[in-house]
Amino acid sequence: QEAPKHRELEQKFTSMKKLASHIKSWVGLLPQTSLWEHTLVQSFCMSWGIALAAQIKLPFHPVPMAMQSFAVILIALVATPRVAVKAVLLYLGYAVLGLPVLAGSITGPAIFTIPTAGYLLGYILMAGTISFLVQRYPRSNFWVRFGFALFGSVLMFALGLAWLTHLLGYKTALQAGLYPFVGTDLTKAALAAYLSLYLRKE
Repeated sequence: QEAPKHRELEQKFTSMKKLASHIKSWVGLLPQTSLWEHTLVQSFCMSWGIALAAQIKLPFHPVPMAMQSFAVILIALVATPRVAVKAVLLYLGYAVLGLPVLAGSITGPAIFTIPTAGYLLGYILMAGTISFLVQRYPRSNFWVRFGFALFGSVLMFALGLAWLTHLLGYKTALQAGLYPFVGTDLTKAALAAYLSLYLRKE
């Protein structure tokens, strides 16, 4: 039973690598135009990348692995801090306007009152921090970028757990908002670190 699961995971990673290759080819054409020089255009495109990723859930134990935070990490690893933060702000703005871009069903201003509100705001801090670190160390290898991704994730979880603790108490917050996601977020950080090197490869 473990072997089929392992093969399924390998197939998903291979598919994501192929998708990254296609994205690299498409995006490679954009910098040749003056339009792509505008940070708002870059942020707009990347914000919809987050929105699309939010609709993807991969089978993972003990909870499915939603991919919006993976998209935020990957964008932060390949974009400037200004672009990465704007992309997250636009993404959250779509949700506030009522567009169904979040992993859950709630939209509108109420997203900042739900239990996961702290994590949503944490995306802003995570994106800015990771991108800033990569800008400071542009030739960083996989392990350094993996560390950057983990550090950004810790900041995101800190905000998320702070809000959950306010609502539910710290024990419930840890049980519901941290422990089930340790494995998935380690996986997303590693995958984003690898893909960021692949996408930036000349």
